Order: sequence, then C-alpha cells, then structure tokens
Amino acid sequence: MDRIEYLNLYDLFNAKVAKQSSLIRRVVNIQKKIGWKRSISNKIPKLYGGSTYWSLSRECLKYVINYTNVNRFVLNRFKYTLCAEEFYFQTVIMNSKFATKVTNNNARYIDWNARNGNNPAVLDESDFKKLIESEAFFARKFDYPTSTIVMKSLKKHVLE
Repeated sequence: MDRIEYLNLYDLFNAKVAKQSSLIRRVVNIQKKIGWKRSISNKIPKLYGGSTYWSLSRECLKYVINYTNVNRFVLNRFKYTLCAEEFYFQTVIMNSKFATKVTNNNARYIDWNARNGNNPAVLDESDFKKLIESEAFFARKFDYPTSTIVMKSLKKHVLE
C-alpha cells in the first residue's frame, strides 16, 4: 500500500540519477515520519495489483479505454503511485465483467534472478530447456551477444 498511499515522485524525478532517487525516497520517508497518507476515495473501486505483463482481448481493452474516458478520477488517483501500471489495469478489469476471464498466468518466461549482469536475467543457452518446457508464449530478457545461441536454438526448435 506504500506505493499508493504515499506520494512517489517518480513522475517528476529520474530514479536512475542517484540524487533524484535519494530525493524520492526521502519524500516518502518524511511522509511516513509525519504520518501523512494519501486518502483513497470510496469512489475508487476495490484495488487489485499484479504483473505489468499481461495480454488483453480487444473487447477488454476497449472496456478499459472507455472506463478510463468516463472515470478520469480513477486514473488521476494513480498519479504519483509507484508502478501504477501494476494496479490500474488490474483494478479496472477485476471490477468488471472480465474478472471471471482473468487467469493468474502472464504467459511470460522470466528468470527474476540476477544473472549475466542483469535482473531479471539475460537469457542464454542454459535457459533453452526451461523455455521449451514452459507454457510461456513470451520471454524476456534477450540481449546480444549473450542470447545469440539460445535465440538460434529457439528459432530452430519452432521451425522444426
């Protein structure tokens, strides 16, 4: 809830710049210290969160766009929320008729362990077997030249 209840100023400052990142954290810490939280109006639907990787049907996407156009206040409430995209879509969809169609599977293969100099890991040939045995339709992260062999192996596997 810290991500929603406190002003997270990632929209105003660049978290990749050390001084600006420090400022963002200090602003949140000051809010905590003084006991100030942003209110969540009872007009806001029940909150949901989840992965930022999802796939939506055209009908569902049309619903989200229409909902956003009609209920701007909901989108506006997510301003200055840390990773708002991990809340907004889930909240809108889970409070709609599309909730019954949601599956807790983003169909992505991601190795969240730090490896090959990145987190999530840059995939390499050691991931090939896990990739083809997974039920994922998508995968990340691929990077040249680390992923060259696994990408060639996947292409060959798919085309066989």
